Amino acid sequence: MNFCGKLTNTPKMFEPERKRMLNAAQGNSETDGYRTFYLPTDVKRAKIALLFFIIPVIGYVFNDYNFFGFSTVFFGLVALRLSLIIILVLSAFFMDRIKNYHTYDRVMFLTIIIMAVGGGIVNVMRPTDFVVQALVTIIAVFVIFLLVPFRFLYQCILSFSTSLSEALIILFITRPTESAVLFTILFGILISNIIAAAGAYQLHGYRINTYREFVKRKEAQEKLEQHTKNLEELVEERTRKLRTAERFAAIGETAGMVGHDLRNPLTGISNATYYLKKKYSQELDKTGRDMLEVIENNVEYSNKIINDLLDYAGNINLDLQDTTPKALVSESLDMITLPKNIEVHDLTENTPNLALDMVKMKRVFVNILKNAIDAMPEGGQLIIKSQAEGETVKVSFIDTGAGISVEELKKLFQPLYTTKAKGMGFGLAICQRIVEAHGGKIVVESTVGQGAVFKVELPIKATKNQNK
Repeated sequence: MNFCGKLTNTPKMFEPERKRMLNAAQGNSETDGYRTFYLPTDVKRAKIALLFFIIPVIGYVFNDYNFFGFSTVFFGLVALRLSLIIILVLSAFFMDRIKNYHTYDRVMFLTIIIMAVGGGIVNVMRPTDFVVQALVTIIAVFVIFLLVPFRFLYQCILSFSTSLSEALIILFITRPTESAVLFTILFGILISNIIAAAGAYQLHGYRINTYREFVKRKEAQEKLEQHTKNLEELVEERTRKLRTAERFAAIGETAGMVGHDLRNPLTGISNATYYLKKKYSQELDKTGRDMLEVIENNVEYSNKIINDLLDYAGNINLDLQDTTPKALVSESLDMITLPKNIEVHDLTENTPNLALDMVKMKRVFVNILKNAIDAMPEGGQLIIKSQAEGETVKVSFIDTGAGISVEELKKLFQPLYTTKAKGMGFGLAICQRIVEAHGGKIVVESTVGQGAVFKVELPIKATKNQNK
């Protein structure tokens, strides 16, 4: 466990290596990730082990001298040992250039094979009954299994091959005379292989479990960081919405007061206009009558704006009545004038029964229908259909108009936002409040140039929500 702690707090100079290991930890193969994860540590341990082998290679020159003196055999063995030392040093030096565990395994496997062959040649030259060299083989077995970390299968092959070679040398070349000595040596080699293999197997298991724990901790850390990021974004979004809601609430309250204050003078203007038309209509020329018509139209439009302001600022109280999607859409279509270049296909159904405020919901549908018509000035198709899904029914308005951009979709239901030359931008905001008062919602989908889809989702059994 400490290993993981050290790994996650590596100095900056090792940060690229650490990132490489973390990337491997996210790979498809657990073996790839595990071996790559430990590669830097394994390389360091392997370098130590290879340099450790140099000690006995040099040290046993003393035995060569005792056995052969300054003879040709002695100098031949010295040359062999020197070659082995050079190979060990080159292998240790090459370790720093290794980038993946496949190369590491091959280098270690070949190096140890060369060492085993060289050691076998040296042991073959030993005098008869000199079986002490078996101790070196036993030490080598533990070094291969426990000190040189690489693929467990390769460890077994190398260790068992080295032990078998040593056993054959003892049986057919050194040939100890005492059977007890022979049994002790061979049994010791066997037991050393079993113990070292068991230890190596446990070590590999521990390393794998440590790696798995590291991966879990890394995944948990990434999830925590993602959740933290999402939470920060959520808090920021909620804060922004709260500020927007407070601003709109203030706007609504002010709008309500302004609406009430403006209604009285507008009533006076409307009454004065009506009086002038009745009293002096015959005396006015066409221009005068047109001016009175303009005044009436603007008073009517101003009254509509005031009604929108009051509707947005006030509470929505529902007067529920039984109806169906078909009846609601049909009555809404009767309230508007459809251009000749727009085809309307009413595919709504007479089921299910709904409990809705007919007046308010017709206002919602009429608003959506007018927006769809405005989006198709050159003509097009408008498809209206309904579909019951569980406890809700969806009424979809599908047009073939210009579509709505992503930026416009974000602001679509904001009050005071409009893309039209005439209007205050309260229409869809009020529609949304009405639908939400019924316990439903409005969903809009659109692609620029491909039209828009307005989906009004309503509960089949609506409840009366006050103070919405």
